[in-house]
Amino acid sequence: MKKRIQGIIIGVLLAVILTGTVALAEPRSVTLDAAYRDIKIVIDDVVIIPRDVNGNIVEPFIVNGTTYLPVRATGEALGMQVTWDGNSNTVFLDSMWFGEE
Repeated sequence: MKKRIQGIIIGVLLAVILTGTVALAEPRSVTLDAAYRDIKIVIDDVVIIPRDVNGNIVEPFIVNGTTYLPVRATGEALGMQVTWDGNSNTVFLDSMWFGEE
């Protein structure tokens, strides 16, 4: 009887955990208060003008004390290939862009 109750409790806990995980994976949106303060990106003493894949300038910004940089512009400035997979919502940074090993 005791093992059966333990099994039921474990089963319920697993169901709650798995259900909560699925709920967190759903797309959601929030409103943020972003501060644009003409933030500059400097790599090896070179000022980077961050641009998106279409060449449009994109600005870094601050939300709740954290500075957010455009990953494409930053990665490419560091010599990395940056690709986006919209199906899995994943950014890939490849440091072997130029065939280095």
